[in-house]
Amino acid sequence: MLTIKQITDNTEGVIHGLEKKHFKDAKATIEQVLAFNDKRRNTQNQLDKNLAEVNSISKSIGLLMKEGKKEEAETAKARVAEIKEISKTLQAEMDQAQEDMTNLLYTIPNVPYDEVPEGFGAEDNVVEKMGGMETELPKDALPHWELAKKYDLIDFDLGVKITGAGCEVDDLYLIPTAEVPVTNIYRDVILDEKQLPIKNCAYTQCFRREAGSYGKDVRGLNRLHEFSKVELVRIDKPEHSKQSHQEMLNHVEGLLQKLELPYRILRLCGGDMSFTAALCFDFEVYSEAQKRWLEVSSVSNFDTYQANRLKCRYRNADKKTELCHTLNGSALALPRIVAALLENNQTPEGIRIPKALVPYCGFDMID
Repeated sequence: MLTIKQITDNTEGVIHGLEKKHFKDAKATIEQVLAFNDKRRNTQNQLDKNLAEVNSISKSIGLLMKEGKKEEAETAKARVAEIKEISKTLQAEMDQAQEDMTNLLYTIPNVPYDEVPEGFGAEDNVVEKMGGMETELPKDALPHWELAKKYDLIDFDLGVKITGAGCEVDDLYLIPTAEVPVTNIYRDVILDEKQLPIKNCAYTQCFRREAGSYGKDVRGLNRLHEFSKVELVRIDKPEHSKQSHQEMLNHVEGLLQKLELPYRILRLCGGDMSFTAALCFDFEVYSEAQKRWLEVSSVSNFDTYQANRLKCRYRNADKKTELCHTLNGSALALPRIVAALLENNQTPEGIRIPKALVPYCGFDMID
């Protein structure tokens, strides 16, 4: 979640950023956060004053008793009791204001960076770069689900027979990405500056429910309910997170280049970004057989948004504790990569294996 300091230090900038993400009632919501914060601060100030007064009166009671001023001492005791009762009410009000503010902050998305383009959806994303576009396929090129049947690689019909065509609605939950459990390793942790950046890599079986999904866009390997994925997660200092983000982008691009796939990198617009991201780039590979782009990776910088709720911090050289930046990205969604490899490497003789994969496959052609 956003920090209250982010909001108080740059209120108009936060509102503008939320409007770029098309967050409804951004101005009114931020004003409500500030109102809760003002109430919390004012109540805290009054509690501090009450505590100071109680301490002062408590010291005077002993002196009054020594001086035999019993009646005045009793009056002072009554005043202390009165202040304590008032403080109980104030404490409850402050706790409620804090709770209300925190609950409201949970509903507010991350603020996008200035370099995030304006836009409402995928059609407004900006193409940053394209590569490997020299692929030419036969005129009768087939989509991967037909290639899989032709070369006896995957039996989609049998898979549907065994597991069904969709997921039933239930109360069970499985992870859709390793980002969540890996990032949570650093919950309530204070790291040393020298440890950063921390680089994590995790392989998981991932799951998602796509109730009602159907048609060619989800056919074959395009969108599976269970899929394998390698996730990259980094924890970094604010001043170094931009470099970390670029290194992660370079890593994913390098994989696509080695696989000899046609690809493009998109800078996501405000309307197409996730709730938590401050800056996000998507990688897509082109399916000539399907005449469409398939997303295979998404690499995001979350700034301090995740770290704030996680309480993931680091201690700098001045021994001051600061929030970390968190970043994550997919090191390619494997099913779609397989689909793209099959489709983009088909020839009249068979399916060519990219050079980088030949040592793992033990052959250079599926025929």
